[in-house]
Amino acid sequence: MKLLSVVLIFLGELLAIYAELAAAQSAKEIGGIALQPFTMNLLIMTLGGVCLIFGYMSGVIAFGSAWTVAVISIVGIFIIEPPLVYSLFKTLPNRGEVIGFICGVIGMFATLFIGEG
Repeated sequence: MKLLSVVLIFLGELLAIYAELAAAQSAKEIGGIALQPFTMNLLIMTLGGVCLIFGYMSGVIAFGSAWTVAVISIVGIFIIEPPLVYSLFKTLPNRGEVIGFICGVIGMFATLFIGEG
């Protein structure tokens, strides 16, 4: 059940992030918002949402903690989003964006591994 919840969460994040980025890329390419790419990405986002909901539900049951499931989701975003951004937009981050990303990763690990006191 633990593995299933992790797979569902990662798949849900993948689909949701892809839908967001693909919609943004199509809007950039055509210079505006069009119904066809919006509708297609809404369907992808909906499927991602279904995976996330089932992943969260099964994850809380399997792990016994919503915080564990939230961390799995955040780690999934950190792993999935950068390659998707690069593959869709074919650009690398600038120095400020890299520093921001690194600070986010450090903050996430500080939250996970540094105790309350």
